[in-house]
Amino acid sequence: MALQEAAERRDLSHRTAAEEIGVAQQTFSKWTADEFRPGPEHLPAIARFLGLSGRKTREVWEASSGKLRASRLATARLDRIEAELEEIRKALTKLLARLPRGS
Repeated sequence: MALQEAAERRDLSHRTAAEEIGVAQQTFSKWTADEFRPGPEHLPAIARFLGLSGRKTREVWEASSGKLRASRLATARLDRIEAELEEIRKALTKLLARLPRGS
């Protein structure tokens, strides 16, 4: 992630990088671990930290936001498919239980 790379390039700890951006160390760490996404209110500070224009940072944020939405949709679809497959498995198990056993 760009934030982690920028912090490493400048030999900054997460704490120091977080202070520069104006967020808690835990927040910065979650951003760099892709557990949490910065909100648009943080974009100006992130842009300054990365040495980018505010516009460029917003473009990157919007592009990655679209990827995240697509990923969440794909995950939701997979969850539905898995649930449907489980229902099919249960139905087949019941049907197989009804079949006469061979001698």
